[in-house]
Amino acid sequence: MRRAIAGAAPVAALLAALMVTLPVLACPVCGTPKNEATQQAFVGSTVFLSLLPLAMIGGLVGAAVWRIRRLEREAATEAPPRAHAPPGDGPAPVADADRATTR
Repeated sequence: MRRAIAGAAPVAALLAALMVTLPVLACPVCGTPKNEATQQAFVGSTVFLSLLPLAMIGGLVGAAVWRIRRLEREAATEAPPRAHAPPGDGPAPVADADRATTR
């Protein structure tokens, strides 16, 4: 009994898939267009929908490249940060009043 049920499951799945696809094959829009304008509309929409994902990906990559280049230009024009020595290394800083008297 279990074998009969296990063998029938793939057949039932195939029949269900065929029942879903048969109405799609009968779609009047997918068939031959009635006139030249309709045919051009199908071709135009197909080209548009084919190129749209490529344009979106290209736009994202282009925006990322533009932003990286802009950040690199800004980093190149900024003054380099000063290195600060940790306290206790080297001579003590001289106050402005001390500089005036030692000159």
